Amino acid sequence: WEEVLGIMRSMEPHVQPTAITYQRAISACQLKGNWQRALMLYEEMQEKDIKPRDNTFLALYDACLEAQKPDIAAMFYQILQQSTAEDPLSRTDDMYEEDDDDE
Repeated sequence: WEEVLGIMRSMEPHVQPTAITYQRAISACQLKGNWQRALMLYEEMQEKDIKPRDNTFLALYDACLEAQKPDIAAMFYQILQQSTAEDPLSRTDDMYEEDDDDE
């Protein structure tokens, strides 16, 4: 996750990170158990008015759940429920698939 964030930071003077960039960085943090960094990236997205994708909320949900932060995880689950007609947890399997159509 540190390498992903380093690349992201080095891009910033030249290219603004997108929702997909943040989603992948948050997913990397989630995979390495760094839920606090994942939340910081989410807050950064909000500050920059970058709209998170459903997969971003799912990664945040998983990160908080794995860190035994059920209250925070529940908040992201509610956001997911409001943003999709399908069961949010059914998307877990395809969470990390390439999604170049949205860029």
